[in-house]
Amino acid sequence: MEEFLPERIEWVGCAGSEARFRGYPCGMWTLFHTLTVAAYQKGRANPKDVPLDVLSAIQGYMKYFFGCQICVEHFLKMVDFITPDDRTPEGAVMWLWRAHNMANKRLHGDQSEDPKHPKIQFPSKNLCPECRNGDNWSNDKVLEFLLSFYARLNIVPVADDSNEEEVGRTSKSADNDSNKLDWWELQQRKNDLEKIRSLRQQKSEKRQNKKI
Repeated sequence: MEEFLPERIEWVGCAGSEARFRGYPCGMWTLFHTLTVAAYQKGRANPKDVPLDVLSAIQGYMKYFFGCQICVEHFLKMVDFITPDDRTPEGAVMWLWRAHNMANKRLHGDQSEDPKHPKIQFPSKNLCPECRNGDNWSNDKVLEFLLSFYARLNIVPVADDSNEEEVGRTSKSADNDSNKLDWWELQQRKNDLEKIRSLRQQKSEKRQNKKI
């Protein structure tokens, strides 16, 4: 069975000091923040076209697809405290920011923490000096920062200058480098493949039932 998932992922903004650090979880959180900000901005541009509840989509992904069960349990516990105000475009941006910082606080000092990229309360003083005074956050400034930091204009596309020869070399070397995949990538890839096989099996069974 041919699967269309890459053997090796090269992280850019989420690259860790070692292959086992950052990577997939960092990319996932970045995507979630980008989704909430995009929904907010779309709603501001056209109030009559406010996107559906983004947090529900994120919750569904975490519940059914994320590969770390303990992480899922922690995330779903936070979801239990979502209020109706949190499900507004602005509320979703801020809720996810708080949830991410709660996860950072819980995992600070954990063996999964990259020593060169410690899990801090985000954003740092360097990134946003006005976002907090000591331990007191300014929600208005945080929202302003998040809307800018995760805005569509700040997404930097990665240039694709590969050719078929280069792709071939990468594919051949992937088998030798598979042991360099971090735990998250290996686990998530395994789960993704299982989902794909399950869906294909369901489709096959439906086709067989129709023939009967």
